[in-house]
Amino acid sequence: MSLQNHQDSSCKYRVMVVEDSQVIYQVIKSQVEKLGLGVDYAENGFEAVRLFQSGKHAVILMDCQMPIMDGYEATGIIRSLEEKAGGHIPIIAMTAASSADSIDNCILAGMDDYMTKPFSLESLARMLIKWVPCLKSVIDIAEASEENSPQKTPTSVIDLEQLRSYVGDDEEVKQYVISDYLKHSHERIEAVRRAITARDSGEIRRITHAFKAVNAFVGAAAMVAILKEMEQGAIEEQYAEEEQLFVELVKNHDLVCQALSELKT
Repeated sequence: MSLQNHQDSSCKYRVMVVEDSQVIYQVIKSQVEKLGLGVDYAENGFEAVRLFQSGKHAVILMDCQMPIMDGYEATGIIRSLEEKAGGHIPIIAMTAASSADSIDNCILAGMDDYMTKPFSLESLARMLIKWVPCLKSVIDIAEASEENSPQKTPTSVIDLEQLRSYVGDDEEVKQYVISDYLKHSHERIEAVRRAITARDSGEIRRITHAFKAVNAFVGAAAMVAILKEMEQGAIEEQYAEEEQLFVELVKNHDLVCQALSELKT
């Protein structure tokens, strides 16, 4: 699947999605398009600031942690530009953490609201209407709600209903998410191992934080829980515990890859 920036340039309402993970972007892009809105893509904060100046977006969905320029800095620059030129575009933070500190950081940076990744189509629809009320004429909340059937009890490895709640019935996006996970997750596991060996707490936090969001999108709850614990352990520099958790991470990763491989078409 190619990374196309635009759905349809003639679409009246456009959403800028700022996200450095291509697989997460593809899921969010699919959600936005299902709501009848156009999409533009920025892979970092620097690109977001450039696109913002086109003046064609109704709202920005902003990732917080990105290379080159993060979402906090990009938001600050956009707000400075608005102070000079006028106007105020809603900026919704997309964060993998929902702690009080992370929420405070979003608001202090000038963001209007936040959503914890991954989020359902209905949650996205309600958030967009909250900040851009005129989107009520485009977005059908009832239809968005139907995309999210009641969740079933998760399997021991992956929760298929959770995966469906994020990608809907879009088989192409589902296969893209699965293929990307199978292609790149081994590299991420190895990166975690190297960071633990080097006792690099900052790198452990960075990698586990990003990998946590990817696992959440495929419904790998056990992986998410382990990565969350490893991220916290890195803050406290508990390297012996990190090594033990890494063993569990590898075991669960093998199970997830096996389960996802069976879903590939």
